[in-house]
Amino acid sequence: MRDGHREDRPIRILHISACVGGGVPRAITSIINNTQSFEHFVMASDADSYDCVDRAHLFDLSPNLAKALRGVRNLESRVRPDIIHAHSSVAGVIARIVSRSPVIYQPHAFAHTATSKSLAVRVPASIVERALSHRTAAYATLSPAETSAAQALGAATPTFELPNVSSVQAISPSARKPLGHEKTKFEVVMVGRVSSQKGAWFFAESAEAAASSKLPLDFTWLGDGDPALCDSLRAAGVRVTGWLDANQLAQRLQRADVYLHSAEYEGFPISILDAHASGLPIVAREIDAVRHLDLELVSTPTEGTAAAANLAVDPVARQERLERQAHALRHMNDVGQRDRVTEMYRTVGQNACFDARSNPGASRRR
Repeated sequence: MRDGHREDRPIRILHISACVGGGVPRAITSIINNTQSFEHFVMASDADSYDCVDRAHLFDLSPNLAKALRGVRNLESRVRPDIIHAHSSVAGVIARIVSRSPVIYQPHAFAHTATSKSLAVRVPASIVERALSHRTAAYATLSPAETSAAQALGAATPTFELPNVSSVQAISPSARKPLGHEKTKFEVVMVGRVSSQKGAWFFAESAEAAASSKLPLDFTWLGDGDPALCDSLRAAGVRVTGWLDANQLAQRLQRADVYLHSAEYEGFPISILDAHASGLPIVAREIDAVRHLDLELVSTPTEGTAAAANLAVDPVARQERLERQAHALRHMNDVGQRDRVTEMYRTVGQNACFDARSNPGASRRR
């Protein structure tokens, strides 16, 4: 869309992400897979790792901020996107500073809402978000809590709450091997970047609590990240696998027994949906992103360990939990995501076209 006119072609979406590994690349891939009526471009820090090479045009985003700013500006001039979809905070800042196209900002968790962070971190993050809210065409959020956080930033900016979807193929309950009475150890897993945001300390203390109580649980973190935190996990007896591709992740989840989500704050974690698709009962730390759902919520590592042990060894409790979480997560599916993302892109595109017609001499974004 240029000055109210777009040539006869699909609407072009340019996704920007500075995230390496973790859930954000999987979230972008699922959006691309579910909205093939649009033409997608991805500029990302690890573009080669995206599993959508046949469905999107991929470009590298420099880790150097100045080069990233120039790169986004240059690519926007070449691609002429109708919409830029910026994922997570760094990309959100870059896109809203340099872009002339309307920007949809998907925070994948607002850092300023993390009560575990110090005010020295949260206040500057809040100031930046408020300042850039006036350069945001729409927010894409993943939970009621994140929607409220976006709306509290002050600008009258449209907000679209999107369902996340699993990044692994769902398996039928019969496809999982029964636990069996011969099993003496059960594997508890967490998926994602090893970071303070993902609650590495919570998972480490859960492993230590299980060991001190002599519970039959082994703990594994499926992912990688901060070297010091990885060492802390290992010191607590947690196995850290390193980054896994989609097939490896699916295989490891299918071999596990319980999923324990330890994050301190989130938008909404794809890994919970991946665990459910893999037939795992879910224990989740009680945070805003999941508080509205009927999941097994815990507040402390000791509570998490006890809940995981119960779901591992008690087949009745396990089956009840699987049924309740299936009901809680039923709206997070490909059709729901396709419809909501399509609505968001078409609405933002139409608003941009209207603005251009109303102000034919003005730039697309001010």
